[in-house]
Amino acid sequence: WEGSINIHFKGMMNCFRHTRKYLIASERGGVFIGLSSIAGSLGGHSNAAIYAICKSAVDMAIKQLALEYAELGVRVCSVAPGLINTPAIHSLGSEEQTKRFLKDVGDAHAMKRHAEPSECGEFLAFLVSERASFMTGGPFFVDGGAMLRTSLGDTIKNYFVRK
Repeated sequence: WEGSINIHFKGMMNCFRHTRKYLIASERGGVFIGLSSIAGSLGGHSNAAIYAICKSAVDMAIKQLALEYAELGVRVCSVAPGLINTPAIHSLGSEEQTKRFLKDVGDAHAMKRHAEPSECGEFLAFLVSERASFMTGGPFFVDGGAMLRTSLGDTIKNYFVRK
C-alpha cells in the first residue's frame, strides 16, 4: 500500500508543495493539475481499494487546494480519466489479454470504447489554456461517459482476481 500512496497521493502533493511558489508568482496565474481517475469517484474494482482511496484523496485535496489558492490566482484542478490505452494497460498480460481488456472495459463506457492518450492530453492542454481561465477544482472527467454507467466495475473485476 505504501507504494501506491507514495505514487498516487504523496507524489502529487509533493509536486504541488514544490511548485506552488512558482504558480503564485506567475504573471498570468498558474495552473496545477493532479491526475485522478474515475475510480476516485466510482470506487474501483476488486483488488483496487488502495488505488481508489488514493484517487479519492487526490480529488479531495485538489478541491481544498483550489479553494485555498484561487484568491492567489492559482487554478488547481484534477482530471479523472476513464480507460486510456497506456503502457500500464499493456503490462496486464499478453497482447491478447490486453486487447480483450481494452474491448470489454471500453464497451462498459457509454461511448463503447477506450481513449487514446492524446484524447486526455488535448483536454489537459485546454485546461491549462486561457480558454479555461474560469475553471478550477474538479474532478473533470475525461471518461467517455463511464461515470454515467454503473456496470464498469463489474466488467473490470473479471480481470483482477485475488491471488
